[in-house]
Amino acid sequence: MAQFVLPLENRPALGREDFVTGPGNAEAVKFIDSYPDWPAPAAALYGPAGSGKSHLAAAWAAHAKAQIVEASALDQSVLHNPPAAIVIENVDEQPYDSARDAALFALLESGRHVLLTGRTEPSQWRGQSSRSHLPLSCVAFIPTMGAGRYSSSGDCAQALLG
Repeated sequence: MAQFVLPLENRPALGREDFVTGPGNAEAVKFIDSYPDWPAPAAALYGPAGSGKSHLAAAWAAHAKAQIVEASALDQSVLHNPPAAIVIENVDEQPYDSARDAALFALLESGRHVLLTGRTEPSQWRGQSSRSHLPLSCVAFIPTMGAGRYSSSGDCAQALLG
């Protein structure tokens, strides 16, 4: 007997309604859902592969009408017509690139809504230009796996978070 093959599509389910919330990611979901009332203009979702960073980023991008850009593709061209909101994926996985870092610095300092993703804690994300670390003083750090609330790296977001 022959097996009948059905022509069914396998499409990714990256909507907010498709995201399963659990104890390890509840704070990240709560933070993303609080947009546009974020306590800082930028946020960084971080956690291991498969922890939901890209899914949450895609859900936020749909809600905020944000552009999604891989960090490896980020350059000065994004500054010619900057979006009101932007997701920059995999910030910590890219080697040093001066054009990318300059564009990232400019976006973070512009006050636009920026959502960054990476696997390591953002305090470890390094720029190799004249600044040793990315300017993350007004960025909320949100782990997508594990314990705890979101935190910040500096006085600006700390003051906003209370």
